[in-house]
Amino acid sequence: MKRLSHPDTIARLVAREPIDFDSLDRLRPSMSIEAHRVLLDALANTESRRTRRKLLDLLAHTHVDIATLAIERLDDQRWFVQRNMLVLLHTSGRAPASFSAVPWVTHSHPHVRYEAIRLQLTIPRERLRALRTALSEADPRFVRLGLVALQHKCPPELVSFVIRVANDSKASEELRTLAVQVLGRSRSPEILETLLTQVYGGTTLFGKPKLPATTTVVLAALRALADEWSTEGRASGVLTAAAQSDDPQVRQAARGSGA
Repeated sequence: MKRLSHPDTIARLVAREPIDFDSLDRLRPSMSIEAHRVLLDALANTESRRTRRKLLDLLAHTHVDIATLAIERLDDQRWFVQRNMLVLLHTSGRAPASFSAVPWVTHSHPHVRYEAIRLQLTIPRERLRALRTALSEADPRFVRLGLVALQHKCPPELVSFVIRVANDSKASEELRTLAVQVLGRSRSPEILETLLTQVYGGTTLFGKPKLPATTTVVLAALRALADEWSTEGRASGVLTAAAQSDDPQVRQAARGSGA
């Protein structure tokens, strides 16, 4: 098997299109670091997107630490090479402790920026910067990346960024819902104001709070109010109205996440 997985043999396999990926996959467990260098060269130089995708998948599941080889190729000026090397560093989870993704976060190509930020989120000293950058991007994919990463905890310094998304009428309902869910795991006066804004539908003739039409944003805001703000006067009034709603989803949300 060692002879079959020799770098020269691998080079011959990847030189022919279409590449015999079944053979490569069988040989992968016995490939040396030099054989992987050949695969990375093929990934960088093939003009076929299909081949790049399949090589990327093959390399992402290798047992060999190819982080150093991937980092070497980040100097390549072709955007797709840089993007693929960042993908491999992320999927391998083997980026050296000294590695920084900062140089690629400001890349002109969005695919490179996205993968750089995604990798940054796994680097503790760069995570806050990555989150701030993701939430500041105009592209919804970046914003979603940041919001998903914040689902368990939102640092105080990022609350204003998340509030902006929650209040953005031009943002998709999915993004606004994710933003409200993030806010529901933090606690500050400005968060309360934002949550109340999401569930404000005016007042009845008797001056009692009225809910807007049911959306995932409204439901998420009600859960957050029930979980963290149920004893606050304005929140309790809204929750009381929600608890009396004809809509079972609204009544459920008014009981909070643990209901």
